[in-house]
Amino acid sequence: MKKIFVLCNQPFSRTGIEHTLADLSDFEVVGSCEFSDAALSMIAANCPDVVVMDLVGLSSPINVMGKVRKACENSHIVVFCQSGVLDFAVKALDAGAA
Repeated sequence: MKKIFVLCNQPFSRTGIEHTLADLSDFEVVGSCEFSDAALSMIAANCPDVVVMDLVGLSSPINVMGKVRKACENSHIVVFCQSGVLDFAVKALDAGAA
């Protein structure tokens, strides 16, 4: 079972992702919150297999990805963007997101 952490500043989207993943038997949501220092501590404590991260609402998404990577270097980061701004997605992919 893959451990998933959802990092999203939009409560409605975060809840939707949690419920969708909870319905799938291969995934366990081990944490979910908006970005904060507490979120990084939760990621470090749970060391999830995957961090699902929204790029919208972050002042520096690439910087946040680096902090997530430091919190648990073995976690894969999957990003999504609720905005039509392609630059965020390209930069995230360049920084190692999937």
